[in-house]
Amino acid sequence: MGNATFSKKKDTIINFDNIQATPENGKVNWVAEYLYGNKKRKVVNLVSANFKFKDNKIIEHFDTFDLWKWSRQAFGIQGFLIGWTTSMKNKIQLTANKKLNEFIKNNRTNN
Repeated sequence: MGNATFSKKKDTIINFDNIQATPENGKVNWVAEYLYGNKKRKVVNLVSANFKFKDNKIIEHFDTFDLWKWSRQAFGIQGFLIGWTTSMKNKIQLTANKKLNEFIKNNRTNN
């Protein structure tokens, strides 16, 4: 498959490429460019995503990216100094999971 671009916000651009899928599995590379946090720091995050499908729905989704590179962009010097640590990784993961759970709660459908 080819490339695709997605953006809902004017300060966010998401580009996809290397999109591959079978009825059971899928993978895609994507790049997200956006402004992060109160300081509006520019982040460019290169991500590889892998999926497992069942009944035409995603049942597993794993993203892989350089967390230290992301944290340096998102948090500046603090990200550079401690962005690679387990405690920073756990804090970022907890925050992301909280936001995802809120999104799911607010966007539930009966499907």
